[in-house]
Amino acid sequence: MIPINYGIITVLNCSITCNAFTIKVSAFFYCEVTDMPDTIESPVLEVFSKWGAAVSKITGADNYSMDGSETNASGKKAYAQLYMLGNPITRGDLEGDECATMPSFQVNCFTSGSKALTRLYELDEISHITMVRMGFRRTYGPEPMFFGDSGIKKLVSRYSRIYTGTLLD
Repeated sequence: MIPINYGIITVLNCSITCNAFTIKVSAFFYCEVTDMPDTIESPVLEVFSKWGAAVSKITGADNYSMDGSETNASGKKAYAQLYMLGNPITRGDLEGDECATMPSFQVNCFTSGSKALTRLYELDEISHITMVRMGFRRTYGPEPMFFGDSGIKKLVSRYSRIYTGTLLD
């Protein structure tokens, strides 16, 4: 007798005919059916923490945020923003648990002053490496954007990945 939380998987099912005989072969394996995980939590705070620690090496402390306002970049030599664009479910179960989501983030990098464009790409490189180490892939950018103040350079990148509850790195 098979316990209730086990299922049968037929791996091999074939027939061989030789002269007047037919041989039927079936191989069965048993596998335990486990419960699906509870709904996974959003990775936004963990991503921001790891990303912020990395970009602060160029921007300095307190010169990065999750705030999408571009006025925060005014008057600073280097500034970076990371904010979540969405986190739709990609896999779930019949009970409504989310087993996998696809978080998407936008990163805005700002620099000003001498060698602003060079420092902008250096900031983007550190940001990009950090996001890739967490399993994200760049889906847009790096795209230079025009900013209201011609002395401020801006670069935009977007990232996403399938998330099942654990970041890499």
